[in-house]
Amino acid sequence: MSKALRHPKSADTLSKQLRWYVKNCGVSTYRLERETGIHNSALSRFLRGERGLSTESMDTMGKYLKLVLVCKRPEPSKHKKALGS
Repeated sequence: MSKALRHPKSADTLSKQLRWYVKNCGVSTYRLERETGIHNSALSRFLRGERGLSTESMDTMGKYLKLVLVCKRPEPSKHKKALGS
């Protein structure tokens, strides 16, 4: 019986969130290697949590998976008003 993967929380690290999306995108590491140029062994070690990916590799994976970062913190001016400044 396989263990269900929980959706990452926004508080999780970028690596942890990327790892979740890569594992759940339905694409093999072999295909990811062919499509992104990131070596299969590096992808496998990243997915097992044994190592990280370089920023360039993370950018490549994000672009391939069509991921975007969303900032959930208030804009600086709104934040200052909320603090009473």
